[in-house]
Amino acid sequence: MKATSLSKRAIDLLLRAMEARSMTLQTSTLHQFSRSATDALIKAKLLVPSGHVR
Repeated sequence: MKATSLSKRAIDLLLRAMEARSMTLQTSTLHQFSRSATDALIKAKLLVPSGHVR
């Protein structure tokens, strides 16, 4: 398994997503927090997009 290096911002975003009441979050909302953090979490497969992602 390949190790992934994540920024503090990406880790903060992941923790917020995990604490959300709903397990479905809109990518646009996550991008408002930090586009690069969202993209890093998707690339690391810690967030899995469903449907259309811009």
